[in-house]
Amino acid sequence: MKKSKIFLSVLLLIAVMFFLSFLITILASLVIPPKNLLPGEDISSSETRGKPEEKEASGSTSGEYLAEINSLIFSPDLDASRRRDVLIEQGAAAFPGDELLQLLLREVRLESILSKSYVTDDELSKYEGYISSIEDKSPDARIDYARALIHVDRYRDAISKLRELLALVPDSVRGNYYLGESFARELRLRDSARHLRIALEHCGDYRIAGELLKLVGKAEGLAKVPVSVISAREMLPNLEIDMEGLMAIGNLLLWLDDPALAGVAFTRAISMSPESADAHIGLARSQFEISADIKCRRPSELRLNSLIGAAEHLEKAAILNKGNRMTLLQLAEELRALRQQKDGIIIYSAVAEYLRDTGQLPGKDHDWLLIDSEGKAPQVAGDIDRDSGIALASESLVTNREKVEGWKGPYLLAPNSDSWGRSYMVRLWHGDETSSRILTLSAGPNGILETPGAARSTEGDDLGLFFELRASEP
Repeated sequence: MKKSKIFLSVLLLIAVMFFLSFLITILASLVIPPKNLLPGEDISSSETRGKPEEKEASGSTSGEYLAEINSLIFSPDLDASRRRDVLIEQGAAAFPGDELLQLLLREVRLESILSKSYVTDDELSKYEGYISSIEDKSPDARIDYARALIHVDRYRDAISKLRELLALVPDSVRGNYYLGESFARELRLRDSARHLRIALEHCGDYRIAGELLKLVGKAEGLAKVPVSVISAREMLPNLEIDMEGLMAIGNLLLWLDDPALAGVAFTRAISMSPESADAHIGLARSQFEISADIKCRRPSELRLNSLIGAAEHLEKAAILNKGNRMTLLQLAEELRALRQQKDGIIIYSAVAEYLRDTGQLPGKDHDWLLIDSEGKAPQVAGDIDRDSGIALASESLVTNREKVEGWKGPYLLAPNSDSWGRSYMVRLWHGDETSSRILTLSAGPNGILETPGAARSTEGDDLGLFFELRASEP
């Protein structure tokens, strides 16, 4: 792939991630305060460890390995943990019959996979048998395993595992905190509050536990979820909860990074009080966080459409909350622009793949390509040349109605409309065998495509992205 194409793709991805980070921060400040970490608790260590360096073994016996490993446990050297893991890998390979070295090796590998930001259920299932074999010897392994269960939404399994731990170590601060968090995710608020209080009794400066307890306590007091309900989570759409209770639960679920269920609470709150700006902001943030779903558990179309939903609710909130009107409208505008950027990258990728397979741009000799979707076609300003004609993406990127040799599509499965419900347009510059250019365009808020055909940047309120494409590798 050409350097210019790689550079453009990287630049666009960086811009999208910057928008996501900025907007999450701003939206969070409008609804609930940010989470603070417990001093000394390393929640940022979510990346997997790199492969240990290949070094000559330093110990001639298993005892020498273990002595050197133990000497690194409390070392102030920042690199000590990595060197300890390397020694464990080497020692276990050199002495496969040493039970302790093999146990340490399994713990290192378990910690590596459980420390991943987005461990999957399949990865986790591989370690269930191993956890059962060492959990009596390593209470921390139970806690780390429970944290991973929480991540893959197996809250009841996490509750069961943490209860087993607390039966052995009832004063465990981390055990009580994560059990409290698991109960909170199930909306068993009274049980959650009880275990969070125990964690705080033994560690008063556990700030993250204190913040969660405040949200749980508020939700418990306002929502009044019946104690007899085993999992209010599953019953949230039908539980008898008033407006304030739903708002408290929605804010709690946002704090717990559960935007889908938070959206259920805020949607119910809006149905009870359509004039509540806070409920619209809460739902906007829920939908935005769904769109930023880094785990990619949801279809891309749902994530993109959630951006538009978030913008629409921010615009409604701006009408209801005049004090923050300009801030809310600006955020809504940025969300719509972000949606256009993501769609532009999708269209560019489809055109680039078509070009790579067929050696030409879609649309044959036409200068314009209409990404015909369910949206309305934009109006075209008078200074745009209509004589060159407009080709349809459905005849080239979706089907091969043009009968082009080398076609291996479809390249666009479900073309999106832009942020205002209109179809995208693509300006095509048909180049030679080595280079072509495109400009993906949205007609913007006014629905009129104002960018002239010869322009390489947008005009009026149009939104667009310019790309240079290569038909093949050099």
